[in-house]
Amino acid sequence: MKRIRYAGLALVIVGALGVTIASTAVAHTFNSDVMASLKGSADATQVFTTAAGKVECKKILVIVGVTGLTVKTLIVIIIYEECKAFGLAATVSPAEYEFDADGTASVLKEITIKAVACEVKVPGGAANAK
Repeated sequence: MKRIRYAGLALVIVGALGVTIASTAVAHTFNSDVMASLKGSADATQVFTTAAGKVECKKILVIVGVTGLTVKTLIVIIIYEECKAFGLAATVSPAEYEFDADGTASVLKEITIKAVACEVKVPGGAANAK
């Protein structure tokens, strides 16, 4: 599996959603006091790099569906706003990530970045299978 480390983004999500990470000798978990859909946002510029160049988004909206009070992974949808790719105004499709409590993240669905006539796709799914 292509594993991508998104430690900073994971901390933003965990902090914004009030979810905590518990450390045990066996495994890490995400712990929550509620089972519900949670939403959060960040107004700090998010930067990620593709083979074609940098993509910067000034805002993100984070949506998490908590399926249990203690889970090893979280499925997170991130909606990117006010983006620039390769120096041009851009749109970025909503991203679906799986964050593991051990500190890694995987892209679950393909992410499409469009800037004028340029389009870059970040593979997900089978390309990132475990």
